[in-house]
Amino acid sequence: MSLVLNAQGQPVNGWWGGKYYISGVQSSPFKLVTTETIITSEIVEYDSGDGFKPFTGWASVFGKPDMQYVNGIPVTKTATSPTPSTPAPVPAGGTTPAGTASSTPVSSLGSYPNPHLWLADDSLKVLLKNDANNDPVLMVPYPLASDFCGNNNVWDGSRLALKGLRNEMLAFQLFLSPDATSGWNNITFACSIPGCTVTPKFEWYTALPPLSGGDANPIWKPGDMIPDALIPFVDPYKNTPIITSFDVPYGETQGIWFDVKIGPSAISSTGTLDVFVNGTLYKSIPITLTVKSVSIQRPKLKAAVPLYSNRFIRGEGIAMPDGQASPAFGTMAQRYQVAFHEHGLDTWIDQIPPSITWDANDMPTVDWAPWDAWIGPSLDGSLFGDGTSLTVVNSILQEETNLGIPWSYTSNTLPPAQLLTRLTNLAREIASHFAAKGYKATDILAYIWDEPGGKVGTASDIWQVVLAYAKALEGTGIKMFVTCPPYDMNPNDAPENLADYANLVPVVPIFGMTAPTYVPSKQPAAVESWFYQYGEPFCGKHTLYADGVALRSWGWLAEYYNVPGVFLWCANFWGDGNHTPSPTDKTQSPYFYAITDGDGGDDGPGAGDGVLCYPGSQLPLLNPAWPAMEGPVMSMRIASIRRGMQDAAIMEMLKAEGKTVPALPIVDANLPFGLNPNDVHPYWNVENWMKPGNWSHDPQVWDALRLQMEKALG
Repeated sequence: MSLVLNAQGQPVNGWWGGKYYISGVQSSPFKLVTTETIITSEIVEYDSGDGFKPFTGWASVFGKPDMQYVNGIPVTKTATSPTPSTPAPVPAGGTTPAGTASSTPVSSLGSYPNPHLWLADDSLKVLLKNDANNDPVLMVPYPLASDFCGNNNVWDGSRLALKGLRNEMLAFQLFLSPDATSGWNNITFACSIPGCTVTPKFEWYTALPPLSGGDANPIWKPGDMIPDALIPFVDPYKNTPIITSFDVPYGETQGIWFDVKIGPSAISSTGTLDVFVNGTLYKSIPITLTVKSVSIQRPKLKAAVPLYSNRFIRGEGIAMPDGQASPAFGTMAQRYQVAFHEHGLDTWIDQIPPSITWDANDMPTVDWAPWDAWIGPSLDGSLFGDGTSLTVVNSILQEETNLGIPWSYTSNTLPPAQLLTRLTNLAREIASHFAAKGYKATDILAYIWDEPGGKVGTASDIWQVVLAYAKALEGTGIKMFVTCPPYDMNPNDAPENLADYANLVPVVPIFGMTAPTYVPSKQPAAVESWFYQYGEPFCGKHTLYADGVALRSWGWLAEYYNVPGVFLWCANFWGDGNHTPSPTDKTQSPYFYAITDGDGGDDGPGAGDGVLCYPGSQLPLLNPAWPAMEGPVMSMRIASIRRGMQDAAIMEMLKAEGKTVPALPIVDANLPFGLNPNDVHPYWNVENWMKPGNWSHDPQVWDALRLQMEKALG
């Protein structure tokens, strides 16, 4: 028997060329383990990348039909075809206002009667696998109306109703769940709405990793297949098909996502969505679009997320013979920037600065040309079609930089004067270069210190170090950027609260970042305090365990508490801390492997933490018939942020007109909306600790508020 060897001449372990190998021999990622107790049983284990472990989830093992396993033991699924419910014929949007009491019976958590074809808006997630009755399982922590799948805010069982402003990006989902045990094959569709650009995307599902602790949700759990990656049916860069048709087996609900960009001069109109199964029209769905002749604006609220260079280059398989000057790198980087800009976020490639040399007077000479070539268009307004530019960008100052001076914060000494002189001079050079090039970013960051409190154990003077760097940047036009988790656990450590250490040097323009357990209104004027990821009840989750409204809540939280910006630590942490991704390595592909180096909080080891987009070059790993795409595949989570940013924009427009923003979708009036406005210390003593956020998790409530705000405009 011949062995398959890798480039280093070693037997391949893992995925290789679309097949799985163990010690160089083609095999399965699964194995059977015979255990002897009172009777002999077999447990299915799966190569997790960290050794074989009992498998939980759905899989086809050793040629057997697709089955569900819990801790390696198969769970029998009864394939029955229930009679679909017939919803009452009410208009899309319902006659009962979303979020109010209804005579409609309320479903238990989880599954809902299956109409087999139904639609919903963009703030809902549905698991891939149906329950034992072939009913879809909705990813909501609280029950919705029992007929939700047949009658909701955009769908009345026969018609789709969309409403929005000009230039607004709406989205809806089509769900297909066959009633025939043979499934549905060769599914295609056609959608047209006058005055709009409609972009369909295939929802890809990833298994949830194990929870590390906290509140295991009663509905979605480790092994469940969660939708996230949104794969375009047509390559947007080549205008060639990626997915021509698809199948849906019995027992599954496949989601299809539709982005609907309302044009700048669009008017109310009607359209159609036709769904074909095996070449035959299965259903023709009429669409009504109501457009208000007001154009949505980009919000003033800032949102940013970096891309990590090494994982970006390896995950997309980019050849860089000329470093940053390589055309392939520049083209790919700009495509990611455009995609994130369209979702309301600024992004850049971190950890890839230009070359810097120093003279005897500690004055820098920077080779700007390669860096300008790829990032310049996003800063001067020429890259994005709307003429805007990045508002927020990280400067070329790198994390924990010592600028060539032999010093480290672990020495428990303050930075030497020469280092601080270089920092000041380089910051002035950066600001001068931006001005000379006409770069429009208003927030040029020095993201040098990431969660300094975690470094107290190796550097007791870390906060004085941070302040020394901040003072060196004073008056340069570069803003200090510090990420801060909740206040120090050890009261003997230096204060981590921005309010404490900013007051030590009130004039230092510390550009602060706090976890959402802080009280932004209590921050001093010297601090511009954003919030970043943590989880509920403080802000919506950012991992794969997030429900459909989780990240939408960020825009509302920021506007409610007057927070000027939101931040996510990384968008492309593909692969865990022990591996780096590649376009041919399925075991480390984020499409299949949700364990990242981020801890995911109580959502387990990573759980997609730090992964908000996916490499288009890896699409052939999903299906050999799907060609690679030279650009990003965006996620449902980033689309949820986009929806929240647009909501924030509408709130800002209302405020500019002197009008009142509607009441927040608060569930319990005795609890805060989010963050930690009552300044509860320690933060885990908040009354709703480890519970869902105190906002409605019903997508209909959020959509009703959006429509209420849009109606009040103008």
